[in-house]
Amino acid sequence: MKNQELFNTAADCVELSVKRLPSGFGSVRYLGKGRRNPYAVHPPESSAKTTQSQSRRPPALCYVCSRETGIKILMIYHAGLYTPGVESDPDILNRLYKKALRQSGGDYVMFLTQDALPVDKYCIENLLKGFSRPDIAGVYGRQIAWPDAAPYENLTRQFNYPDQGRVWREQDIPRYGVKSYFFSNTCSMYRRDIYEKAGGFDRPIITNEDMMMAARLIHQGYALAYVPEAAVYHSHNNTLFQDYKRNVKIGYVMRRYSDQLTGAQADSEGMRMVRFVGKELIGERHFLSLGAFCMHAAVKLAGNRAGKARRKREEKKGK
Repeated sequence: MKNQELFNTAADCVELSVKRLPSGFGSVRYLGKGRRNPYAVHPPESSAKTTQSQSRRPPALCYVCSRETGIKILMIYHAGLYTPGVESDPDILNRLYKKALRQSGGDYVMFLTQDALPVDKYCIENLLKGFSRPDIAGVYGRQIAWPDAAPYENLTRQFNYPDQGRVWREQDIPRYGVKSYFFSNTCSMYRRDIYEKAGGFDRPIITNEDMMMAARLIHQGYALAYVPEAAVYHSHNNTLFQDYKRNVKIGYVMRRYSDQLTGAQADSEGMRMVRFVGKELIGERHFLSLGAFCMHAAVKLAGNRAGKARRKREEKKGK
């Protein structure tokens, strides 16, 4: 089934889980262009009525850069964790995951980010099927680009999330390299007892907490699995600056935790992806997208190296 056809089957879910928030949940209001943080995050409306018999909109909790961040704030607010200023803390996502985990039950714990949408109703069932062996500690699903994604973003997802699954262990590191630690909490599931025994996600960490959890599990002797049958819509149309900032963080983490990422050669894997995407774009005659892809690839590389250089300077200072 093609992306657009899959997207149409999930259109109602998009309306409910992406465009509309549950009644009594609160609201994220766009204030317009020209603002550094253009989204106002409001808690649930008061039940008190104005003279026009309309609910009052309470004052904003905070102002954030994206709707997704606003939804995170509201989730933290309802969990009783919100305090003013937490929106600028990079540890927000980890706190949210930790709180959700403590409140949940069962033998498995699943993570699904707020900007991802399962393509069908079998996502959880297919993730569970990934635990086909007792030594498999965690599984993650496939990501399919949204229909409005740029052609190069679609191909990047195809490269990173192929239609063939795999199971791997520590002895497979020479074969897979950095892909041995590739794991996405956009749509993933862990055995609860193993996750808790491993200590949960690193805290604090600026990004790639899923990669570091994968590294810890791999080196503790567990196996991981990729299950493409558990698929979600998830992609970004980032600006060049957004890609640069994100890859500065990735490069920094890769350098800081390099002792845990043995055998990881990210540059060689990155070149494989560039060759794959470039070849496909040329074959499909997407020349404008090819140019955009080359610019984004260069910016990502520059950001990655800048992040590693930043961490290297800190190491020289003894941090």
